Parts: sequence; structure tokens; C-alpha cells
Amino acid sequence: MSEAPVRARPSFSIVLPVHDEADSLAVLWEELLAVLPRLGATVEVIFVDDGSTDASADILRGLVKRDARVRLLRFERQTGLTAAFVAGLRAARGEILATMDSDLQNDPADLEVLLQHLDGADAAVGARLIRHDSWLKRISSGVANAIRNRVTHEDVVDSACSLRVMRRACLEAWPPYEGMHRFVPTLLRLAGHRVVVVPVHHRPRRFGRSKFTVRNRAFAAFLDLLAVAWMGRRRLRYHVVEDVGGVGVEPREPAPDREPVVTAPRAASGWPGVAVSLLLPLLLAAALFLPAIGQRSIYHPDEARYAVLAKTMLETGQWLVPQIADEVHLEKPPLFVWAIALVSLLTGSVNTFSATLPAALSAMAGVLGTALLGRRLFGARTGLMAGVVLATTPGYFWHARLALADMMVAAFIVWSAWAFWRALDDPARQRGWIALFYVFLGLAVSAKGPAGLMPLVTCGAFVLADQGVRGLRMLRPVMGVAILVVMWAPWGFAFAAQGGGTFVQRVVIEDYALHLARWERFSEVFFALGPLGVAALPWSLFVPIAALSGLRSADEPTRRKFRFLGAWVLAYVIVMTLMAHKRDRYLLPAYPALALMVGWLWSRWGPATLTAALRRHGGLVVAFAAVAATVILLPVRQRGEFAVWIPATLGRALPVVAVLLVAGALGYLACRAVRPRAAFTVLATAMTLVLAYETRIFVRQYNMTYDVRGFTERLAQRVNATDALLAFRHGRLVYDFYLGRPIPQIRDTRELQPLLDTPHPLYVLTDERGWRTLTTGSAGTWSVVDRTEIAGRAVMLLRHAPGRPDGQ
Repeated sequence: MSEAPVRARPSFSIVLPVHDEADSLAVLWEELLAVLPRLGATVEVIFVDDGSTDASADILRGLVKRDARVRLLRFERQTGLTAAFVAGLRAARGEILATMDSDLQNDPADLEVLLQHLDGADAAVGARLIRHDSWLKRISSGVANAIRNRVTHEDVVDSACSLRVMRRACLEAWPPYEGMHRFVPTLLRLAGHRVVVVPVHHRPRRFGRSKFTVRNRAFAAFLDLLAVAWMGRRRLRYHVVEDVGGVGVEPREPAPDREPVVTAPRAASGWPGVAVSLLLPLLLAAALFLPAIGQRSIYHPDEARYAVLAKTMLETGQWLVPQIADEVHLEKPPLFVWAIALVSLLTGSVNTFSATLPAALSAMAGVLGTALLGRRLFGARTGLMAGVVLATTPGYFWHARLALADMMVAAFIVWSAWAFWRALDDPARQRGWIALFYVFLGLAVSAKGPAGLMPLVTCGAFVLADQGVRGLRMLRPVMGVAILVVMWAPWGFAFAAQGGGTFVQRVVIEDYALHLARWERFSEVFFALGPLGVAALPWSLFVPIAALSGLRSADEPTRRKFRFLGAWVLAYVIVMTLMAHKRDRYLLPAYPALALMVGWLWSRWGPATLTAALRRHGGLVVAFAAVAATVILLPVRQRGEFAVWIPATLGRALPVVAVLLVAGALGYLACRAVRPRAAFTVLATAMTLVLAYETRIFVRQYNMTYDVRGFTERLAQRVNATDALLAFRHGRLVYDFYLGRPIPQIRDTRELQPLLDTPHPLYVLTDERGWRTLTTGSAGTWSVVDRTEIAGRAVMLLRHAPGRPDGQ
């Protein structure tokens, strides 16, 4: 390249002090070349040779000749690290300034990470959480940081780390005195600048020996500390409340060669803002999840159980131990029941609306948490897109309207992931973020049981692989156990006081351990493909390319984040594969991780990245639209609860088909034209319209297929309050909920004998198989009082008539 000096004002300047680092410079320059294009349009690299006695100066002169971005400052003699930093920074021309060591222990790739965190701050300073120094140096550094924080009233984790990125205005806070490089975060905060601490890598020293020892820096560092503490106490503090006059003075014209101020790029190139990236997904989720709440009949036994438990809780005032008709239920912790009960206090009674609203609100919280986590991991645009993807995922949309605790658990899990990543990003407040992480885990366990602890497994495995065994200390297990015990105590002790049928026995042993022991079918390996593949269409089409692109990214921070997301999903897939008791809803916590992957992919796709992949996926968009339209027009046999998604008539099906086909065509054209935002908007809009339309027609079809509400209304007219009503080999909780009375359940005809001679009429709810058993295995005759079909299955109300023929 030309040897002429660079005329354009650089946007980013890097200052690297050098003292006898000849062996390191070639490797360092190769690493810098890999990261410089990602730091700004124009970058300058300033090497400050602090009186080197080896070949360092010659090597640097060669770099200056080969690359016009390189500048060299040489001291007459060795002056010290602070002088090298100050000289380099004052010579720098960029509006964004960075410093780092030249001994290869700092990773140049971390400069990009620090630059991303400069959004909303004046300086981003690195913290070497995992040190690769001698044990004596690590101990001395830890003691020094502790003393320094005590004297300066700061909470700086690693003030001596040379990896820093700051705005040019921060130079004024750096006094030209020896040793001040150790106190940069404190000095910047004293000057009123906003400073964020970011974890950075620290690598073993490859060449030479460290220039610093405990002996040559301890006493001087302590004297410098006293000076900084004095400056903090003596700093001027004033506030101007009025500044008038001087209107006749001409404003000074800016220098003609001065460029506009260059600011650090936002996490997502400045688009979108906080309000858009967080509120838009939340409003979309509310628009999809809240309509028709309370209109759908409750049919699933687990839904009815939560509703009846809440109803009993309000009637008896027993909030710690869930009960139904004096029967203690320890199958699930009480948090979701509490939520239903609290909503019911506002609505006046436990009904389908109050039973379902907590799940819908939890789903909205999950969307908001996903958008917030996406913003933290990859930027505002990814957060926005990930939130939209999650809200328009059919499987997530379906479970948002069910009165089940699984959606609440999924929300707490995504928020725990957010708190965990905040702890990684903010070492200065890591203890607080980890405490919040355990609070969310405690809430998840209080809603669902041991399944709420899955994030601890995922995060622990990630930290172990990322930082080694020592890194696990950041999880602070002692503090975590204390927080979890405090959160579980209100209901945990009450459950334990129940004796033999404890929560541990019923849930941990019987529901989890025994189900693991019963796994026996190889086909169960593919179970996760349903909820994570089919139920997540069309977004699941983009998960493979998103995962591969993220894990193969040239950017190590991105690969690291995708390893975390991959561990998140993989943990649930493995556990669900091993469990014999499988439910689609158990994989709900994995949906946010998939949405984050897909959101990152769509925010990254563009004319310069993955162009061929985007065009290929246009064909997948068309294929999805065609297959979905075919399934709707020519219904295939499906499970009952999903069959109601298919419009019952051609007239109702045509609008959905039209939206799918138009979206497929437009999405294909946008992908082929490499217009990722347009393609994403088409898919998101199409899914929003389809799901909104399904909400309108779904409730009627569902209530017709699962007409338990109409059946129980007829039961209430036929059965008096004084009549005996039982359920024989048939779920009874749904009828408990709608009739407002407990219905005992029996499974053996011998249990009927004491009731056959009662003076009051005896009614039994059962199906056809139970009817045949009763007519052949019990005394007297049974007449069919009412009969209906629910989801294609016959349900009958029988009345016992002693000694009379059937039907009389």
C-alpha cells in the first residue's frame, strides 16, 4: 500500500504500547487484520514503542511501510505504560479510542464486543474473569482490586485490564501522571462519564516474560491509589442553573477539515429503538393471545384440575396445600393455582376466563423476555424479530390459550436466561444478576416442579464448556440454594407436612424417575420433531441454516452465544427423548431459543451475507405455503385437538388458503431478490393474519367438538343437588368445574355396592365401555338419561334403577 500518510480522519483508533515484543508482533498483526474491518470504515493502529531493546521497532517500521493504517511513535527511552497510553491516545485522531496490550494476552476480537457495549455509555472497559497468570499474580491482583474498591468506593472487577474502548471526550479525565492507567474506570466515573464493564478473554503469555511483578508495582500502586482517592474527595462539584447574555457574539465556525462526530454503532445499527423492539412484539402477542380468552370450553383434565384447585382454594381459604373435596393434590406446586385464584378474585369467580388469562399473560411475558434477551445477545433488530417469530409460532400460540402451567414455566425460564446473560455481561453486578437468575428459577419450580431447574443444567453446562471448572464459581451455588429454599419454603414445608404422599414421592420419584425408567420405544427419539418442527412452521424451516451460520461465524462472540442457545434447545430435546411421559407442551421452553436463532438469521441476511442461502430458502417458503394450503383444502386425519384448526367448510378455508398462497409467492420473490426484511415482513404478516383468523373460527369449532359445557348444562337440569353423582372410569374434573360440585370417581363395581340401596337417585358418568361393565357387573339396571359425543367419544349419564328393566 502507499506510504503516504492517511488523510481521511479515522473513525476508530487503537493504541498498543510495545516494549520488547518482537516475537509477538507478527501474530498480533494477523489477529488485528481479522478484526479491523468490523471496527469502522476507517481505522488507525498506533504502536507506541517504549524504548524497546530488541527488533520491535524494525518490525513496526515494516508494518508502517506495508499498511497506511499503521502509525509508530517511539520514545527515546523506556518511560512506562502510562506514558505510552497517554502519548498514543493524544496522537490518535479517531472519535472512538481503544487500548490494548501487545503481548497477545489480550484478544483483539474483544474490541468488537467492547464497541457494541459502547451504545449508551462513554466507555466500555474489559474485565478478565478467567486469568491465565501465575497464582501469585492472580492473588496480588485480587487483593489490589479489593483494596482499590474499598478506598475508592467502587465495584471495579479488574481495573488494570488494558482492553478498553472509549469516546474521545474521555481523554480529559486521564491525568498525565505515572500509574494512572490502573485507575481508568474510576477516573472516568469521577469525571461523570458512563462506564460499563464487559467480560473479555485473557490468554496465556506465549513469548517472553511479564514486565510487571508484585515487587515492582505493589508499593507504587498503593501510592497511586491514595492519590486517586484524594482526587475523588477533592473533585469540584457544581451545577450552573442560569447562563444568559452573550447574544452578540458570533458562534465559532467549526474547522473546515473536521468530520462529523463518529459514534459507536448501536447493537443493531441503530434500528429499531427500545420502544419498537420491545413493545411491538408485546403488542402483537397481546393481539393474538388475548382475544377469545374465556370463550373456549375447558376439556383437558389438567386444565380442569388447576381451575378446580383454584376454586377450592378460594372457598376454603387454604392457599398452601391444594385440595379438591378434602383430597390433597400434590402433583404440582401451587404458583399457577395462586395466579388463577388471584385473577378470580378480580373477576368474582373461577371461570374459563380467569383460568386461562394467567397462561396468556405468561405467554406475553415470554415474548417480551425473548425480545429483551435477543436485544442483549445480538442487538435490537434481532430482539424485535425474535419476539415476532415467537408470537407467530403456531405451537406457542396454541398453548398460550390453555389453562396450564407450562407457559408460565417457559416465561420464567426465558427470563432466567436473560438474567444469566446479564451476569456474564456485567461482572461488576454479577452477584445481583445471578441472584435474579435464581429468583426466576424459584418461580419456575414453584409453578411446575423440578422441570423449572432445567436452566441450571443448561447454564452450568455452558459455563463449564466455556470457562472450565473454575468458571462455575460465577453461579454461586451456596447463594442459589439459599434463594431457592427461601422461595420454596412457603409451600414446600406445607407439602412436606402431608406425610406419606409427599411432593418428592409423587413428582420427583414417580413422575420423573419412574418415567425415565420406562423409556422403551426407539421411535420416541423423533418425538421432538413434532412440537419443534411441525408446530413451529414456517420458522422452523430456517433453524438449520441459522444454527450452522451462527456456529460457523467468524465472530467468536456470536459462536459463543449460539453454543449457549444450542445447549438450551439440546437439553430439552435430550430430556424429552428420555422421558416416557411425553407432552408437546413440555418443549415450550425451547421455543424462545429457536426464535432467537431465527431472529438473528433474518437480521443478518442481506445482499452481503448468505445471499445464496436466502435465495434457496425462497423455495422452502413456497413449499410450505403449498403444503399448508393442500392440508387445509384436503384435510388429513390428525389428532383431535389439532384437527379443529382445519376450517370446517370450504368457505372458511379459502381465506386462509389465499393468504398462504399470496405469502408464499411474495416471500419467494423477496428471497430471490435478496430482500430479507421484505421476506420476513411477508411471513410475519401472513402468520399473524392466519392465527388471528383461526382465533375467530377456532373457538366455535372447538366448542362443537368438545361440547362438555353444553353437556354439563343438561346434567345440571337432570341431576338434583341431593342426588348421588359419580364418575366410573371416566375423567371427572371437567364436570367438577362446570357443575360446581365434587364428583367422586370409582374404578371398580364393588365400590358401587354401598350406594345402590340409597334412597336418593344414583347417577353415573361413564363411556360405552364403562356402561357395558356396569350392566354386567352390578345389581339392578341402568338407564341412559343423556348421551353425547365429545371429540368422537361417547359420554353417557346413567341412572340406576333397582330391579327394573333397562329403560323403564
